[in-house]
Amino acid sequence: MTPTRRHSYPANRKPRGRLPREFLNDARLVDAGIEVLAANGWSHLSPVAVSKAAGLSNATAYQRFPDRAATGLTLWNQRGAGIFTDRLLPSARALLQRQFRGGLAGRVEAFAPLQDPDNELVALAELLAISRFEPDLANAVRPVVQQGLNALEEVSPKSDRTKDGAAGVVDRTQAFYALNCVLGVLLAWQRPEAKTVDLTSAVKKVTWALAHPSEPVELPPDEATNMRPHKIRTGDPKLDKVLNAIRDEVGASGYDATTLARICEVSGLSKSFLFSEFPTKLDMFMAATEQTLRPGVEKNVKFGQKIAADHGAGIADAVTWREMLRPEHRLGAAIALEQVRVGWREGRMKARVDAGEMMAIADLVGDLAPADQIVARTEAHWGLGLGYAIYVLGHLMPDAWKLPFDVVTVPLSNYR
Repeated sequence: MTPTRRHSYPANRKPRGRLPREFLNDARLVDAGIEVLAANGWSHLSPVAVSKAAGLSNATAYQRFPDRAATGLTLWNQRGAGIFTDRLLPSARALLQRQFRGGLAGRVEAFAPLQDPDNELVALAELLAISRFEPDLANAVRPVVQQGLNALEEVSPKSDRTKDGAAGVVDRTQAFYALNCVLGVLLAWQRPEAKTVDLTSAVKKVTWALAHPSEPVELPPDEATNMRPHKIRTGDPKLDKVLNAIRDEVGASGYDATTLARICEVSGLSKSFLFSEFPTKLDMFMAATEQTLRPGVEKNVKFGQKIAADHGAGIADAVTWREMLRPEHRLGAAIALEQVRVGWREGRMKARVDAGEMMAIADLVGDLAPADQIVARTEAHWGLGLGYAIYVLGHLMPDAWKLPFDVVTVPLSNYR
């Protein structure tokens, strides 16, 4: 990560004349909070950690935010919303605008900061991901994201606005798709190929597809029931209870809020049994991930292939988007997102997730020529990032699953 740009005071509280101490302290605490969040993640964000990083007393921090939730909310309101608007949205505009300064190279360059993000962008990713489990934070994030989407609709390559000037369904779908692309590159910043992959082919393809939307059609009604969490079955009933409990509790409350006491309560087993099988909560979650990650990816691929055989690749991709966003599948989405987010801080979890994804990618590109493998791996990296972003934005924009994604995915499938 590159260093964070530092601010001398909260942008929305600039006083006149000489800066009083309270404003300087506010700025130091917010700067320190961004640093702590980027370096150590949500689990280590606290008033004490922030005050220590800022070189201020604990009392100074507690006067401004009494707990972790309040700290995160302050960071979003003071900095996160601005980072989202000023640093994320321009990259989405680069995909949507017909004429962009610098052409294709300029569009690709707009993604470079997201591939190797500084602390501001890493902290933004953490706040957006954890908002799924923090209602107050989600309520603050949601209107900012909606405003961003509204702004992106204004630059949609092909407007289908209504007579009163309101954005049409194509505008909304293109804006949502473009924002997912940008957020996906950021959320995939720790994947093995993140800093080396050349996004030129992906950016060129998506830009063309956004400029040539198809007419929306009625999509097949097939539901991807494989995206709902299914019971883990290892052959050991007690072990199954533990793994199902931690997986479902992480999906409901988040990894950081999931306690061993709660796992014992849900599974009906004692702490002594848990510790006889797993040294730590992380080992427990990793074991559940091992049982579900690769099989889940393989089932998703098979679901898409079945739709594609009957309706074509573009329609299959649109159905997959709808199913990943479907309300009934949000528990599975939360679990998948937490696997990735925990991996940002826990090397062993990252290795487990990377291994599962890389094996799935290897199966897809194994028979291709070397040059084609490079393009396929780029598209796989881009696609995995899109999946991460769908899990974030689907929670924040709960009606997005109703959008006709075929207006983008069909031209994508026809691109040559």
